[in-house]
Amino acid sequence: SSDLGTGEIDLNGNYTGTVITYNADGIVKLANNKDITSAVITNTNNTGTLTLLGTSTVSGQVGTSGNKLKTVNAGATGATSTFSSDVYATTTNIASGEIKFEGDLTSNIVASSSNNGTVTFVGTLLGNTQNVSGNIGGSSNLINTLNIGESGGTGKYSTTIIAGNVYATSTILNNGTSNNSILELTDGSNITSTITTSNNGQGVLTFLGNSTATGTIGTSTEKLAQINAGATGKTVIFNSSVNSDNLNFSGDGTVVLADNANINAPITTSIDNEGTLTFNGTSTVTGDVGTGTEKLKEINAGVSGETVTFEKSVNAGNINVTGTGTVNLNT
Repeated sequence: SSDLGTGEIDLNGNYTGTVITYNADGIVKLANNKDITSAVITNTNNTGTLTLLGTSTVSGQVGTSGNKLKTVNAGATGATSTFSSDVYATTTNIASGEIKFEGDLTSNIVASSSNNGTVTFVGTLLGNTQNVSGNIGGSSNLINTLNIGESGGTGKYSTTIIAGNVYATSTILNNGTSNNSILELTDGSNITSTITTSNNGQGVLTFLGNSTATGTIGTSTEKLAQINAGATGKTVIFNSSVNSDNLNFSGDGTVVLADNANINAPITTSIDNEGTLTFNGTSTVTGDVGTGTEKLKEINAGVSGETVTFEKSVNAGNINVTGTGTVNLNT
């Protein structure tokens, strides 16, 4: 093992000890193409900086739930940083390279500049669940890409549960051969990013509570497999258009569409007479809404000066025209 005080250690070779321990607010720098196979811990919460100067793998756990490192610097320009175990840090800074997480993450990820860096929650060939606690990117400095599952067609897929806000230029659901990568956002977590899938008809997006999604979801030719929203007593707001094989109400909650946001998907509910669908402006829905046996509870549309068009059948307990606008039922 190695103990570190307030000084700096430059590791220019591989480190294969049992543990690196910060006894104070010191710094460890790992050279390019060198790896750490031990745990990296600190004896005092929010102390210690670990900097990966290039492409490296850290195999052991970084920090603990009670004593997080202060800072992890990784994803250097042109480099890939891989963390094979759980990471606990107050802040993880990323440059324009990539950070791959194979375990859980408790940390805020901060991009050095906007549209910078790739963050990947790798998953496995059999799929696994990865829990993330912290914001990914920021409103002024978005990360470039968030991968759920490993990119490049490796077949590794992930269920990634994020308790925090996501700010990314692009979020991609990278799926297994026949298995979906799943992105779940906890209650109160918002996402500002386009969300796409590596395979048409694959990839699941689930909102577990109140959330706002800003950014187009799916495309007309590459739809997600399913979007789950509207948990009981909760509201999900879509500020942009949605493209999916299904938009499912997971409970008796509310889904809100912003003005000029469209739904290119059928809309279903698991229980008859549950789910409220609200349109705040002009929108088009291309798929069936509800079924004869499992109707939505309520649809609110027709804001003054706006038009909502339903291109297929509509099954709901009530359709409320909320203003002097137009509701077209083109079935």
